[in-house]
Amino acid sequence: MNTVSPLQCPAWAKLVQHAESWRGVRLRELFAADDTRGRQFVAEAPGLRYDYSRQRLGAITLRLLAHLAAERGFAEWREALLAGSEVNSTEKRAAWHTALRAGDGAPAQVKETLGRMKQLVGQIRSEAKFKRVINLGTGGSDLGPRLLADALGDAALDVRFAGNFFRTAPGFTPEFKILHVAFALALAAGWVVLIFYTTRSPMRSVLRWAAGIVLLWGTGAMLLMPWADYQKSYRSVALQLRSKIPVGSGCIAQKALGVSQAAALDYHGGIRARPFDFVKPNACPLLLVQGSPKHEFDGPGAGWVKLADVGRPGDRAERYRLYRLSK
Repeated sequence: MNTVSPLQCPAWAKLVQHAESWRGVRLRELFAADDTRGRQFVAEAPGLRYDYSRQRLGAITLRLLAHLAAERGFAEWREALLAGSEVNSTEKRAAWHTALRAGDGAPAQVKETLGRMKQLVGQIRSEAKFKRVINLGTGGSDLGPRLLADALGDAALDVRFAGNFFRTAPGFTPEFKILHVAFALALAAGWVVLIFYTTRSPMRSVLRWAAGIVLLWGTGAMLLMPWADYQKSYRSVALQLRSKIPVGSGCIAQKALGVSQAAALDYHGGIRARPFDFVKPNACPLLLVQGSPKHEFDGPGAGWVKLADVGRPGDRAERYRLYRLSK
């Protein structure tokens, strides 16, 4: 199978050139030039709708992406995955995601593992030695068991999930970046030098304290900034709201939207809302409300249909609800 890096494929170079030619294109222009864009650039499956019409791409973009997939041997890799071939090059084994759902047609190794899991669960239930199960995990090791416990739990056991750092930002995937780590280590080393190697002087205590605050703060910022940016950024909120705004819907009114939040939604999603007119509540067909996740008392009430209810990952204080005026 083809293991050449996508960057070395001829189709990649063509995609880079194509991307540069589209860099100045605006979404408003694309929708104005093609009334069917909102229907053409959509993929649907049972229970799933993927709308990519609000991306800067066109028919040529899709064709170039298809060429890249063909050059990388996408069809061959897909067939290998479904056939249970060795596609996990790190662990030198197959990926069993699809095999776990194959039923009687699953490989013997999968059936054996599922059988041992069933035996363990049955033993725990029959012996009744345990009253509580605590799951330790981050990312998929936390979300997967949580989903199964919520869907299939029968309260026979008290299942709990240990709090972890990443639960405050669901969906966040940490990445190791050598430059960030190296800079953080350099700042920490600088603080150590100040502690042990500065000469005696009346200002040494103040210097240590001030420099320590700055250097340790910088170290933490370099290591935790991706997490903080993911959790605090309004980019995901803006993009989710943008995807729910019907094409050609007209103006958007807003209630209780903060100044900083309004600026962030405009920057990330091009969403510009005007203050809600209580005298003429139907002046705009769309209404954006910043409210509490605990209730919807600030909603517009009858005559409006809710299109979106979104918030930042892990945010328990703010929700952004988009409503459309019923026809």
